[in-house]
Amino acid sequence: MRPSVLKYVAYATVFIMLAAVTAYFSFQTVRYGKQTTVPHVVGLNLTDATSLASSRGLRLKIEASRHNNEITAGNVLSQRITAGTSLDEGSAIGIEVSDGPASIVMPGFFGRTMEEARIVAVEKSVKITRTAHTHHNTVPSGRVIAQNPPSGAESGAAVQLLVSLGPYEN
Repeated sequence: MRPSVLKYVAYATVFIMLAAVTAYFSFQTVRYGKQTTVPHVVGLNLTDATSLASSRGLRLKIEASRHNNEITAGNVLSQRITAGTSLDEGSAIGIEVSDGPASIVMPGFFGRTMEEARIVAVEKSVKITRTAHTHHNTVPSGRVIAQNPPSGAESGAAVQLLVSLGPYEN
């Protein structure tokens, strides 16, 4: 072969190899996309969580919701992908959202001892959030004299109790 033909074959080979390498890296970029870090969205309200995810090029997907006595309704309870994980931009993070406390008919605690009140609270899935004490002339010490919300009220699963210290001693 003539040297000029060999020269063109060499150029063509180099060109084809460069095209192949460029195509490979272009495919990898398209295939895997740009990576971003998953943010921590647990505890945030949906607006803030969506905004934070969006700022990282991610979407939120509500996969479930359930009642929760600790997390306000509309806030994120859990996320399926751990914060700090690398993920392709445009991907979705599955989340679970709080429906707030379940609505229940509040049981009566009046006249019960604190031990009895705790047992009823556990049986009825009610959380005693606060206990205060005061003297009372007719209710013996250690017994519940008031509650908020009142017995029979349809409310969340939390109650505050006022407990007797018994009558004042002279």
